[in-house]
Parts: sequence; structure tokens; C-alpha cells
Amino acid sequence: MISRMKIPLLLSIIILIIVLVLIIISLNQNPIKVNGITQEDNGKTLILEVINKGISNVELIDVFVNDNKNPVKVELGVSYTAHLVGGSGLDEDPNIKFLEINKEKISPDLSPNEKKLKMNKKDSPIHFGIRINEIEPIDKVIVKYKYFGLKYTKSFIVEEWPESNF
Repeated sequence: MISRMKIPLLLSIIILIIVLVLIIISLNQNPIKVNGITQEDNGKTLILEVINKGISNVELIDVFVNDNKNPVKVELGVSYTAHLVGGSGLDEDPNIKFLEINKEKISPDLSPNEKKLKMNKKDSPIHFGIRINEIEPIDKVIVKYKYFGLKYTKSFIVEEWPESNF
């Protein structure tokens, strides 16, 4: 049985842990950064190279374009090599897969040494990107995602990149 003296100490420790976790989450609530942009088909296809600068996985929920419209197609690109998910030749690279956005979580960015180790194995994602297809040029991207179980919405104006980098 826990003595009456230990209960306040345990409660204090639990509260301190909860406060620390909340501080870490609040300081890191904007983990997604755009590292590069590829525009194709006169701006109707947009590929955003994304990096998770956080400490936990990011789960994409939805992506909208321009005036909160659903794009014709949106995919999460996952690369298992040094090939970034941007630029050309993505569909020809067997080590890059395009999935539905909620089929894979965006893991935190790796250190250069971690990337080297994982590139040799080719079994873990190294780079991520979001490919969006629309019938008209894409001016604005809105991404809804979960981080630490909390939902966030970030906007990105294409012409203002990198200043509007989520």
C-alpha cells in the first residue's frame, strides 16, 4: 500500500511529466517544412518535398488546394534512397512509391549518418513528398495533419515560398 506521504509526491511527478510533454508539443507544433517545390504541367501538378522537423511521426489527414477544394489527385511520395521526392524521374525510380496520403506516416528527419545506414538497407523511408494534381494551376495548398494525436491545419502559398513555408 502506498503511504499517504508518497501520494502527493507521485501526483507532483505525474503533473510535471504532463506539463513537460505539453511544452514539448507546443514548441514543436509546426513540424512540417517544405524543402523544395517542383511544378509541372503549367502549375497544375505540384510536388512538395517535405521534411518532418519534429520528434514524432506526422500523419497526413487531408490536402486541399486554392479555395479549399479537393484536388483531382493527391499522393504521398516515399523514397527509400537518396533520391528526393521532387524533380523529375520519380515514377521511373523503383525506390520511390506513391501512396494514398494516409497510408504512411512522415517520420522525423534523419541525421546524415542515419540516412546512410537506411539507404543501404532500403527498407525505411528517407525522403517524403506530396504530389498534387489539379485541373487548374495550384496557388495555395492547405494540409491537415495529426502530430502527437492533435490535429493541425497549415497553409502554403506557392508564389511566396519559401517565406510562406507552412
